[in-house]
Amino acid sequence: MSILLSGALSSAQPSVIDLSVVRAASAIAAREPPQTDTAIVYCEANFGAIDGKTANGLVRHSERYRILSVIDSEKAGLDAGKVLDGQSNAIPIHTDLAEALAYADELPDTFIFGMAPASGRMSPCERTVVLEAIGRGMNIVNGLHEFLNELIVAAAAIGTQFETDFRFHE
Repeated sequence: MSILLSGALSSAQPSVIDLSVVRAASAIAAREPPQTDTAIVYCEANFGAIDGKTANGLVRHSERYRILSVIDSEKAGLDAGKVLDGQSNAIPIHTDLAEALAYADELPDTFIFGMAPASGRMSPCERTVVLEAIGRGMNIVNGLHEFLNELIVAAAAIGTQFETDFRFHE
């Protein structure tokens, strides 16, 4: 089947579109997964716990990120799916950022701070890990309700992106 296009879409002669080609292209596009950024999720000492809810959710399902690994030294060597739901999902848990990067095939696009501590604050040690990820050129995602100006400035200085939650409390 074909469709004849004329008028405003064509300045000279009418065009013919073969709908079988359009259908085939649509079918191929539907089978191909959307491009997603790769990510490492930081969840030190909290993966599988309530304060690790961001990491837990991303490991279970993420349309935006392909999770390569989780960082939690207390659960290093385990499979993230087994920790959460008892079923392997081939997402390894590593001791630290250096180990996670050593096992990655390429530099991940994004470092996700995957914890939501009750304090809503990042510890000095956690800031150091985020700065290390920035220094390696990874984009940063952080949902904490804390101003992280020095981290944002560091990210901007080397051209990485820093996404954060911008809800303000009055």
